[in-house]
Amino acid sequence: MSKKLAILFFGHLRTYEKTYTYFIKNILEPNLKAGWCIDIFIHTWDELSSDKGSYYEKQNHILKINSKLNGKNLEAKDKENLLNFYKPKSFLISKREEHFNQNTSREEVAHLCAEYEEKEGLKYDYYAFTRADILFYEPFKFDDYLKEKISLAKDENVLSFDLFLYNREKAKIIG
Repeated sequence: MSKKLAILFFGHLRTYEKTYTYFIKNILEPNLKAGWCIDIFIHTWDELSSDKGSYYEKQNHILKINSKLNGKNLEAKDKENLLNFYKPKSFLISKREEHFNQNTSREEVAHLCAEYEEKEGLKYDYYAFTRADILFYEPFKFDDYLKEKISLAKDENVLSFDLFLYNREKAKIIG
C-alpha cells in the first residue's frame, strides 16, 4: 500500500503558536514512524483572524473565535514560523476579502498541492485538510482511520478527509 499523504492547512492561523507542537507530536511523528511520506501545504490570510463576513458575524453569534486576534496582520515572524514549524512544500498568504471564506482557502491550498504534484510528477494517495488553530492532544494514526474507511470523498485510490471532523475526541479548536 502506498502511503503518500498531503496535509493541507487552510484558513486563518489564529493560535498556531500554541498548537503546532501538538501537530508535530501527535500527527507528524506517529505517522512518519508508521512509514508515511508526508508533505505539507499551507494557504492562509494576511490577518491572524477575522470575523468579517463570517458565519459568526452574520448570525451575531455569541461565539467569537479569537476575536482579540481579529485584524491583526501577519508579521514577518509569522511567515518565518510557518516555514520553520511546518516546512511546507508550498504556501501562500493572501489578502482576505470579505466575501472569501474557508472554502476559498481550501480551494487555494488544493491548487497549491495540485501545482506541486504536476511540477514534481507525483500524485499523493491521500489528502488531509486541517487548520492551524486545532490542537491535536492525542496521537492520530492515519492507518487506524483508513482501516475504518472513514472518508468524505473517495475517487479511486484517493481519500480526502478533514482531520478535525474525524478526530473531535482527540482534538479541539484553541482560542
